[in-house]
Amino acid sequence: MGKVLKVLGVLFLIIIVGVIALLVWAHGEGDEQMDRFFRAVETGEPEKVRALMVPELAETFDPPVLEIWLDAFNSNMGKFTGLAKSEFSTNKKTTSAGTVTEIEGKALFEKGEAKVAMNLIDGRISYLKIPNETLGENWFRKPETEFYREKAETFIKRLAASEGAQAMAMMHPALSRQFQAEELDAAMDRFREKTGTMKSIEFTDERFVGNDEGGRLRLMMKYVGEKETVPAYVGFEFVGMKGELVAFKLPGVPGDDS
Repeated sequence: MGKVLKVLGVLFLIIIVGVIALLVWAHGEGDEQMDRFFRAVETGEPEKVRALMVPELAETFDPPVLEIWLDAFNSNMGKFTGLAKSEFSTNKKTTSAGTVTEIEGKALFEKGEAKVAMNLIDGRISYLKIPNETLGENWFRKPETEFYREKAETFIKRLAASEGAQAMAMMHPALSRQFQAEELDAAMDRFREKTGTMKSIEFTDERFVGNDEGGRLRLMMKYVGEKETVPAYVGFEFVGMKGELVAFKLPGVPGDDS
């Protein structure tokens, strides 16, 4: 009987040691991945943060908006100092997409704490959730507009080249549903009969109206054609971390001029 109790005691000790080892591994794995991410956040450089993500997730973060987010987060929270030892979980599983690591728990910073969730596929972030409270009040401001000017110019050039399908692919779905590619191309053919072939786009002004959740940016421009120069604009709405193309106007071309 004594030998049985000794064996059971040893087995129990092995189980306890195994559980402790698992907890230590889990904490180390979660801490390492979180540290890697928040060290990139501390740089304030959007591309260093996006480089840690799978392409599908990175595409949902416009660099100018992410830069604003990074500034607000760093100012409000300070540096990452670790995970709360008893308030986190780390799980790993193998899927058809690769090895998935799921991390969730309380992250600690110089100026506060927040419950953070992160999934990684083969070491790259595929899901990320950080509370908006980490950004402080009125954190969103007018983003740098060069990124959106380039996007607007590409959009207008696609319209001008009667590449309606490609232009529609750049629109927010709520806007693209208003068009058929063939009808849009036909409208642009009529437009070019009046203005001539496009020579250039000249930006003339920009207007931004912000709110607590984002805002709207309108880029005014001149469409310079061989025969005639006409006013135009492209509008973006900021939803989440992305500026969606939600409006445009060219004289005589159907569009949402709200």
